[in-house]
Amino acid sequence: MNIYNYHKEYKYYTGTTEADESPLESGVFLVPAYATTIEPPQCQESEIQIFDNEQWSVVENYMGVVYRQTDGLDLYNPNPSILPSGYVREEPPEVDIGYKLVYENNQWSTEPDLESIRQLKLLDAEKKWFEDSQNGWQTPYGWNLGVQVDDVALLSANFMLAKEASSMGFSDPTFIVDTAGVSHEFNLQDLTVLMLQYGQARAVMSSANANLREQIISATTVEELESITI
Repeated sequence: MNIYNYHKEYKYYTGTTEADESPLESGVFLVPAYATTIEPPQCQESEIQIFDNEQWSVVENYMGVVYRQTDGLDLYNPNPSILPSGYVREEPPEVDIGYKLVYENNQWSTEPDLESIRQLKLLDAEKKWFEDSQNGWQTPYGWNLGVQVDDVALLSANFMLAKEASSMGFSDPTFIVDTAGVSHEFNLQDLTVLMLQYGQARAVMSSANANLREQIISATTVEELESITI
């Protein structure tokens, strides 16, 4: 004799097995818990049979992976009878960087995301500043000086030592190393002029980077952000 098994908690049909005959009574078959002798009805692929109140019913099957409408996060739903609130069964599309998922009118779409694009722009601005500072400032002599914090500190210390030495009556030249590692000889007068030019140039570079970041941070639309050239 066939028996029809169903899930302990969610009551859905799990398969058909042969009932065991009772060892005590010939011709009597044992029906275990969570099984019935009532045959379930046929159903479509998108449906499932549920056994409740001693009868089968056919319902839409919501068991499986579902997706949160707010962000597309997936969740496994073990209950075939109920679709969790705020979730859908339709899988969302892949999302490119700078875009976000939107679920409207029973379908997924993507649209530009202001904050994601802002962070990408800020990252590009940071990369540009790093590259510019790596390249340094081109001096009137045709070679470059680094403009990173460590470079500024080293050059400033070198200049202060040169001034201190001059005040003590020493006239030895000062040597400045460019970004290529080449050393250049300066007297205090020429070094003073170079340091003034260096300070102005670095201030211009720093101000340009700060203005660029401010434009990005203060932008209120995707169009405004996309119009900013890095």
